[in-house]
Amino acid sequence: MLQNSYSSQRKCVCGLVVKTLISSTTSNSRRRFFRSPRLDFSSCGYWKWEDQAFPEVAYLRKLESS
Repeated sequence: MLQNSYSSQRKCVCGLVVKTLISSTTSNSRRRFFRSPRLDFSSCGYWKWEDQAFPEVAYLRKLESS
């Protein structure tokens, strides 16, 4: 996963500004998501996609990669 930036609008359950990251997985390539900036045991576990998944787009990406 590549770190992109910090979101100025969203906060996690801990009240911290969330990180905006870009997925590098095959099934969600280049898809942005938010997560808590904490990675240790004190993390609240906040995680959410920035956009809604479109099944047909995921299917087309899978076809392109094969």
